[in-house]
Amino acid sequence: FYNNDIEQTIQDWLKNENESTSIFYGRLQYYGDRIDRVSVKYGLPWFVKYIPAGSSGYEPRYRDESGASGMWPLSYTMGKKYNLRQTALFDERRDPDKSTEAACLYLRDLYVIYGDWLKVITAFRIGPIRLNQVIHGLGGDLDFAHIYEALEPEERLPVIQFYAAVTVLHHAQQYGIRPQAVEQLDAVGVVSIPMVVPFAILNDKVGVGLSELRNFNPEFRADAVPFLGEPCTFKLPQKFASIYNSKKDSLPLWINNKPLASM
Repeated sequence: FYNNDIEQTIQDWLKNENESTSIFYGRLQYYGDRIDRVSVKYGLPWFVKYIPAGSSGYEPRYRDESGASGMWPLSYTMGKKYNLRQTALFDERRDPDKSTEAACLYLRDLYVIYGDWLKVITAFRIGPIRLNQVIHGLGGDLDFAHIYEALEPEERLPVIQFYAAVTVLHHAQQYGIRPQAVEQLDAVGVVSIPMVVPFAILNDKVGVGLSELRNFNPEFRADAVPFLGEPCTFKLPQKFASIYNSKKDSLPLWINNKPLASM
């Protein structure tokens, strides 16, 4: 399957305006092996790791207008179906590893239904109900070229962007595109005290930057480690872990005495 829409999008990716393609390439290098391990576990093909490229640019904190979230991105319903916890302060759709596990399970289930990866990639983003409506409107015609023409322009984007990602990112070196390196998150898991811990406290008392806390913990929807009924595990850069552990017993005092305006 190939058309002028795909060709034009490939050319746009090759322009690498504002280093956007280099950013995607760098994130692919960082997350690609992790996606590969999960996709192999579920018997999915090699190109699965390119699916998030056009949807979110591999950004774990991505959110679209419909509310779908995470690097894949997944709707609230799909997150719930595949056992991802979602609250006002915590969203596992934004956890790269847990969302990849859920996304690969969803892709596997969609392939059982459609047996065709172009339909699977489309259904993954617009939903199988909508794709089935289009197929029904075509009288059951399963030719993807006909399905594509029946889709709304925005509904064609998942397949267009997927082809562009595979073409450009898979052959990026050949095109002279260099990756923009992702900060290596050599994080260590630490367990919070049983209360909400604002990032501002960790920034002030431990010295870790707010941007680092956000990047290391994209599943937290507010600038705080939430309390979920039990101590919540969160991540810190390795160099700050020992500082945190030496000061964590003082956190309740700092939090209770922190003026709300500065939090």
